[in-house]
Amino acid sequence: MKFGHNYVSTLENEGFPSQWVRSAISYRQLKKCIKRVQSELLSLGLSPDVLNRFWLAEDARLTDGEGDGGLARVGFAYSLRECKSSSSLRPVLTFAMGPDDKPPRELLRYPAIAHTDSSSIRSNSTSSSTSSSGGNNPCPGESDSSCTTKTDADGPYQSIEIPLSSDSEFFRLLKAGLSNLEDLQAHEKKDLDNQVALLRQSIVEVTSPTTTTKKTDQAAIYAWREVFRIYMEMQVFFSTGEADCGERSSEVARQRLEAFQTQLVKEQHAKKLGRSGRRALEMFMHINLTVLQNLKFQEINGMALSKILKKFDKQTALHARSAFTRTGPLSVNSLSRTVCQAISEQILVVVPQLDDYLCPVCFTISFKPVRLKCAHVFCIRCLVVMQRAQQNHCPMCRAEVVMEATSKNLDQKLLTFLQSSFPKETKAKQRENERAAMVDIYGEPTEVCNMM
Repeated sequence: MKFGHNYVSTLENEGFPSQWVRSAISYRQLKKCIKRVQSELLSLGLSPDVLNRFWLAEDARLTDGEGDGGLARVGFAYSLRECKSSSSLRPVLTFAMGPDDKPPRELLRYPAIAHTDSSSIRSNSTSSSTSSSGGNNPCPGESDSSCTTKTDADGPYQSIEIPLSSDSEFFRLLKAGLSNLEDLQAHEKKDLDNQVALLRQSIVEVTSPTTTTKKTDQAAIYAWREVFRIYMEMQVFFSTGEADCGERSSEVARQRLEAFQTQLVKEQHAKKLGRSGRRALEMFMHINLTVLQNLKFQEINGMALSKILKKFDKQTALHARSAFTRTGPLSVNSLSRTVCQAISEQILVVVPQLDDYLCPVCFTISFKPVRLKCAHVFCIRCLVVMQRAQQNHCPMCRAEVVMEATSKNLDQKLLTFLQSSFPKETKAKQRENERAAMVDIYGEPTEVCNMM
């Protein structure tokens, strides 16, 4: 199936909102424009073979100063310029020569060049215009073709510029399509940001330590913690791994999101969240599904943009892709990147993760937390062991601060936070510390003596 049919089929059958479909790049219209561009170029005597010869001569001239006969003295470029009277693009073919040179015979064979008589050139610093065949003017108030003598760092030169009206229509449609996509992305981002803010508030209400005194509420906190842990491990939309670092494709993201849902069902975390928690989880999944759908929409439009520019260059030999990248973005901004960042910064941090509060020595929760002068935090048990061993260097930064730590270094705010956020872990660590203290005093327990 050709890409054009596949593109339309995807837009119609993937369940995209109608507003999204209307904002998609008009691939079929752009294909029709390419045919008109071909016709205009042929009417000017600039077939793909002719233009490719100019490009080869220009590449050779830039590389080693040699070229194809008289074409070696002629510079050639295709550019997209912003119109002075509007924001539209004005495609221009430019031929540059020395100030006293006449167009070589190779150029005079082409009507586009022959109609621009070199005798009309006036040696001054301002542009002078002569009429040339070339269709409607894409920028009102600007000449159809121009012969100009200019001066730059390399000295004076004369340029012959040939505007292309059909090209202007092509890039007007393309730029309008990209503008529609940017407007759509801005609207969707605003809507998703509002949903993220509402979700954050919902999760805060059900996980706040002041409102989670019941065992059922404590179970909800631990369930949310597991939900977010699994979500971060899945790395649905982005990977931090060395082998596949970066943004994932929509297909890979879909598979990982399905695996995330499957694991939640398998471990029955939703049942532990309570009624309001389950509603929040549904909202969380809805946001992720919307981001996934938008990622798919971005991919298909990005592919359409790449395909149409490739087709344009292949059928016209104008090398428009490189010119277009210098005047505007080649793809729309990634909404998935910005929304996922908002999820990480606003939602995943609501429920603290145990990994963020581990003692760097024993890798259990830092209870009771002792903050050294260098700002690193250790559990009180590990600090006592280090002081008894006369280890004065901080294990993290090697600063000599361990021996000077006292009871004043106990971080009371962090202690209260750990007790409220990780009640199970802090109680288990307290029992472990008490047992270790008993061993310090009485030694390791011996085997029980069985009396007959």
